[in-house]
Amino acid sequence: MSTKYIWHGYVRKMIKVYPERCQQYEDLIEQRRITILDGTPGAKSRGDPVGNLLAQAEKTAVYKEYWAVRKALEVCSTRNADLLEFVKLYYWRKPGLSLEAVALKLNYSPETIRKWNKALVYNTAFFRGLLDENRPVDGQKGHNQWKTSPK
Repeated sequence: MSTKYIWHGYVRKMIKVYPERCQQYEDLIEQRRITILDGTPGAKSRGDPVGNLLAQAEKTAVYKEYWAVRKALEVCSTRNADLLEFVKLYYWRKPGLSLEAVALKLNYSPETIRKWNKALVYNTAFFRGLLDENRPVDGQKGHNQWKTSPK
């Protein structure tokens, strides 16, 4: 029996809206870059304007969610190139396919697709700071191969 954490739905939604978060993050960076370059009120002229811009952006929830999903996708896709195709079909396609339908389409067993999904969700939670750093991703002893520590 699997345990659902209170953050499970939130993390799945973070993965689902990742393409939108990418656009929001780019818009945020562009908006702040224009503000700094134009010298409009509220822009800081001291120090490194690009460094200040990135420091401000990194404090936003948009960035934290964007970074967590991006890092989890990066970590998980190094293990299997088809994982990104799974994410596109299951999370980003409208309407999304079921896990079983994705398994058939990608020629994998449903159990393998469930493991990929679990690894992606847990790694996203880990990189968002919702999962204890020392806790194995799937709750089994010695099964930390999906997890890397954030830098």
